[in-house]
Amino acid sequence: MFKRSRLFGLLALVAVGLLAGCGSDDSSGGGGGSSNAESEDPAALLKKAFANPVDSGELKMEGKAEIEGSSRVSGPVSFSVEGPFKMRGRTTLPLVDWDIEVNGGGQDLSGGVVATEDNAFVKFRGQTYEVGKQLYQQFLRQQEQQSKKGPQSIKELGIDPANWLEGAKVADGESIGGSSTRKVTGKIDVEQMVDDVVDVLKNPEVREQFEGTGQDAPEISDSDKQEAVEAVKNADIAVNVDDEDIVRKVVFSAKLDPPDGGDNGVTGGTVELSYELPKVGGAVDITAPPDAKPLALLLQQLGLGSSLPGGGLRTQ
Repeated sequence: MFKRSRLFGLLALVAVGLLAGCGSDDSSGGGGGSSNAESEDPAALLKKAFANPVDSGELKMEGKAEIEGSSRVSGPVSFSVEGPFKMRGRTTLPLVDWDIEVNGGGQDLSGGVVATEDNAFVKFRGQTYEVGKQLYQQFLRQQEQQSKKGPQSIKELGIDPANWLEGAKVADGESIGGSSTRKVTGKIDVEQMVDDVVDVLKNPEVREQFEGTGQDAPEISDSDKQEAVEAVKNADIAVNVDDEDIVRKVVFSAKLDPPDGGDNGVTGGTVELSYELPKVGGAVDITAPPDAKPLALLLQQLGLGSSLPGGGLRTQ
């Protein structure tokens, strides 16, 4: 029988795939928005906006889930990621300085991650830990090689989030970062969305990328897909697009009502994910934080080992 934990994992993957659609193509589709929002075609507006890349700015991502009947999770679980970023091309990781918070299940954790040109750092409970230049450069080389083996954008994967909308309409939206927006709202065609994501998991190049990280790509049967579709109720989306046709905000929400038969006693719940760019473009200054300790010390504290491959306890 298909486990509900696996079901929720697939649903989470679907939602993340939706948010990842924002500005993830290499081709620019910019070109100024219409002054009459209600007269615009929602699908055409989203196609243009999702194809418009953002090279730098500030990110704010939040998520919240309330799972009913779970024997493992009591109360709401939430996370937030916030801070500046600068893209560095298709095959390497961006520069970032992100604060991260996770709350729920009796735990309140705060930390963050910093990635500079030549090093990376982890912030955890008020202390900063350094990955180390040698290990980080090794990781970047592996990432670059792995990225060259498969598609990088949702367009290359054959996914068009605009096809997931039903009953979409456009209206004037709120100002974001001083920019006016048009707001596209509608219902999600969950079956189409799940089909697209599952098709991606069957893509040979995507499966090769999974294998390159030492993981097996998830195997999703037709019955698994149907169970996922039946589990999602009232899925809604709202997308704010500014006058430069850049996606500035996406909010995805859904009510979950899993079919009978599963694990951990889960009977339902709600999920909400939001992605926002309060600022786009401009210079981004991301520098190495001072007074960092070796990451291996943090791993020791967490019981994950006392050394790192290629880096040991060294900080350089």
